[in-house]
Amino acid sequence: MDNAAFRHHFAAFAAKADRSIASRFRDAFEGIEIALEAGVTRAQARDELARLGLDIKQNTFNVLLMRVRKERAEKKDGPSAATGLTATAVQENAPSQDQSSKKPVLQRGEMVKRGEVVQLPEDWLTAELTPAQSRSLSAEQKQQRRKARDRLFHPTPYDKLNAE
Repeated sequence: MDNAAFRHHFAAFAAKADRSIASRFRDAFEGIEIALEAGVTRAQARDELARLGLDIKQNTFNVLLMRVRKERAEKKDGPSAATGLTATAVQENAPSQDQSSKKPVLQRGEMVKRGEVVQLPEDWLTAELTPAQSRSLSAEQKQQRRKARDRLFHPTPYDKLNAE
């Protein structure tokens, strides 16, 4: 069999197989978009899909339309598509992990990327922390910090005895 025969066979197989509503909607998406751009209402497009065998509710039609449009926009506007770089070139141009771990303590207003290491000041138990630094604390560290700040701002007579 040649490639065209394979494509035709699997296209026919996919049409017969039990597939999700979303996948069948994606198959018809380009035709739906052409009809909508020509002035057909969404309700009319949904009715036509029902006539062709894909009977879905209007709200489902609207949600699927939004999702598929978003997927197509993301594919079109991906980082490699915008710059013309391949995936390996994007990885080569990205900063390495070693560079991100050497970054100094964040100042207020700076954004932290997910997975980036945040350095804490030496007096982290009582110091004013940025939101990113606060989020990076473990549950145990948060508990230690809460106790230390309570002792600092609300000392008890027993704390004075322990200090001597």
